[in-house]
Amino acid sequence: MSLLSRLAGRRCLGLALAAGLLVVGRAHAQSATDERSFDVQLFHAPIGPHSFITLDSARAAQHKQLSLALVSNYQSKPFQITIESTQPELANKFDVVTHQLTSELAGGMGLMDRFEVGLAIPVTFYMKGSDYSPVNGQPNGDLSAAGLGDIRVEGKAMLVSSSAFAFALLPGATLPTGDGRKFLGDKSATGRLRALVEFDLESFRAALMSGFVGRAKTQSFNSHLGSQFLYGAAVEYKPAPRDTSGVELPPEIAELTEMLAKNTHENWARQRIEDGWRWGPRRDDAKKEHPSLVPYEKLSEKEKQYDRRTATETIKTILSLGYQIEKR
Repeated sequence: MSLLSRLAGRRCLGLALAAGLLVVGRAHAQSATDERSFDVQLFHAPIGPHSFITLDSARAAQHKQLSLALVSNYQSKPFQITIESTQPELANKFDVVTHQLTSELAGGMGLMDRFEVGLAIPVTFYMKGSDYSPVNGQPNGDLSAAGLGDIRVEGKAMLVSSSAFAFALLPGATLPTGDGRKFLGDKSATGRLRALVEFDLESFRAALMSGFVGRAKTQSFNSHLGSQFLYGAAVEYKPAPRDTSGVELPPEIAELTEMLAKNTHENWARQRIEDGWRWGPRRDDAKKEHPSLVPYEKLSEKEKQYDRRTATETIKTILSLGYQIEKR
């Protein structure tokens, strides 16, 4: 009988993609040991004010600029065991960790506009799964855990920077503060080094990352986990409306903004009603109810200001393109 153990991470994906490659080995069940000391949490929230959803930015924070973030993530089935056997009654497949809910408090500070240091403290509030026997790898009761994970220290050195390009090296380390027996942390400290390249263009910015995590080898039944290669990419859409800051509206045209703002709202409301929406005390997409389906005069000043801004920017854009607006 042989046992295959798989550690598969569920990473958060927005407009970004991050992945890692774990070094996994095989051994026979008869000679297996079971250290069980490794962290199944594969998502590490980026630190700093310019970060993507799942990837750090190559740009450093300004000197003495502080950043603080609380990020929560949920993993489904990150650790699964499959038992392969010529005897059907021994073959099995089950999730050691089925659910994991973790929050991470991360803070950082910029230094000299080129460097950044940060600290992240992860806490798992909920973990459920099926424990296994170190003798044969079969399910052996329930697994339940909660507690502190491995504290993470991060650094950043921005080596090259321009308006459209940045390159940085990011050293880091984790401390073995989590309970590895419950898969909340590694058995020893780990070290990492990542290289990040970032491109900042007019309508989007993108980043590419590659790196390496060095850790002491550990064995969970007959699966060996060791050092990890890292790679990732991220893309972020960056709205780039036409710059109209230098356009001044003549008084006779400025009077049009309120009329256009009202017309903007009326067109929006008509389209909503045609799509089956109706008024409701709060927005409910399932019931198609919206509190703003009222005459323009009944809107709050905040809602009116949204329509006024749209109308004003539309007029300014027309004028900035060289057109004239005249009343007949």
